[in-house]
Amino acid sequence: MDSSPTSSGTSLTPSNAASPSPTSSPSPSASASVSDSAQRDSTEQRRQSKGELEGLKKDSGVDLNSGLQGQGQIPRFHFPFGNPAKAANRFQPPADLDAKIAAIFSVSPGSPGKTLHERDFTAVTAACTLPRFMNAAFFRKASIGSDGINYSQFKTYWSALLAEFHTMEAIIFGILKEADKKHLTPKDVEVAVQDVTLHHPGLEFLSTLPVFQNRYVETVIARLFYAKTKNFNKLMTFTEFVKSKFTQSIKALEHVEDINWTQDIFSYQHFYVIYCKFWELDRDHDMVIDLHALRRYDNGAMTETVLRRVVAGCGKLPSLGQTSTLMSYEDFVWFILSVEEKRTMWATEYWFRCLDLDGDGCISLYELRYFFEEQYERMLRSRMSDLWKFDDFVCSLIDLIKPVEANKITLNDLKKCGCAPLFFDMLFDLRKYDAYIRRIDPSFREQDDVYFERPSGERVKLEGFQKFAAKAYSILAEEESQSASYGNMDDMDDNALMDGYMGVVSTRDWEVEDDNTYEMDG
Repeated sequence: MDSSPTSSGTSLTPSNAASPSPTSSPSPSASASVSDSAQRDSTEQRRQSKGELEGLKKDSGVDLNSGLQGQGQIPRFHFPFGNPAKAANRFQPPADLDAKIAAIFSVSPGSPGKTLHERDFTAVTAACTLPRFMNAAFFRKASIGSDGINYSQFKTYWSALLAEFHTMEAIIFGILKEADKKHLTPKDVEVAVQDVTLHHPGLEFLSTLPVFQNRYVETVIARLFYAKTKNFNKLMTFTEFVKSKFTQSIKALEHVEDINWTQDIFSYQHFYVIYCKFWELDRDHDMVIDLHALRRYDNGAMTETVLRRVVAGCGKLPSLGQTSTLMSYEDFVWFILSVEEKRTMWATEYWFRCLDLDGDGCISLYELRYFFEEQYERMLRSRMSDLWKFDDFVCSLIDLIKPVEANKITLNDLKKCGCAPLFFDMLFDLRKYDAYIRRIDPSFREQDDVYFERPSGERVKLEGFQKFAAKAYSILAEEESQSASYGNMDDMDDNALMDGYMGVVSTRDWEVEDDNTYEMDG
């Protein structure tokens, strides 16, 4: 067999060089070149073999290219506002919508139609089956901020809206948000809530009280953003918007003549209670309160230790800035919702942040002792407790929460245990802890329970903030009827609101029966 380099088809020299004589022996340099080439080939084969083995280990067995043959691009798979092909509640415009809209704009073959203004646009909103109180927001987006809109402009906006948003929730979200954003801010929602205050028949008495219309709007928006998943920021995603049920709530208002019947964020009764509670604390009426004022809440039922953390902005980032020692009305809305309904996820997170002194994500034994000391002294002064050693108190809390690690309590432990309200009440809310103990007595339970009677006659037991608001409202109504409350207010608008509103509801609103059932007359 010929062992010359040329027999293998491999040339070691450029093509224009003379070939060595078959009879001559390879030079030392030629031998070295052959050896180097063989080594390189061997190394490359090992690398290739290793790469194939690694590829076999990592390969899922799915040919990602098989489904793309003949296609120019990867099919769309991300639909931030709902997949139009899979939307179970896909929005379906009425079949005769085009004819209705053309008639509203008075479009004819020889005429492009008339220009509509906001007050006339309600017919278009109704034809599109959108909620009545979305009219102002719908008009302003469709008209691009101008004071009028024609048929052609509306069709262009409506077509673009339906092309991107495919459910009722998504359409309302798209109307409210800024065009280049993927989230809502409190400012975005303001126009819809203002529409409610201006045009809902149950709020007609506020037409001459713009100050209180603004307060109502502020309260509704604060409650909306309080009850979102990530409420530490003021950006509401579409998923959070759907969970808030804002669409269902604002649509339901069309069928509610008296807005006090609602038990959601639009309830005027809830707003009235929240604002009156703030007014009682804000004695100089500058719309901010300090720690000294907050201590009077619920007749001083809460420890100063935890209230100091509240005012410092530990539960909620303060609206007035991190260095402020004052609490705004928006901050107070969060506070009262968290106090009166500690069982919610948002209240649990709020109070956990207040109790977590060092921000390490858990409540340690040191932190439990820190908050226990003042509460224990208050229990003794109120004769609620015998001598209770801290070790026994901690054992009681640990048995209640059953944390994963016995020497610390995490937020996840509190959310899973179902006993977070009692845990917080034991640490800093004396009145509610006392009510929990006293509910052992059947007669106290009967007196303490509050029921709501629907128009159908169904009696529903109220809990949490709804129960608190119903009881507080009945007390405020009774005080107002006796002219014993808010008699020394300086602001004439405030007096007009309190007198006028309570004069209306005293004849046709909530009445407290002997069995604590709240009924509606008329």
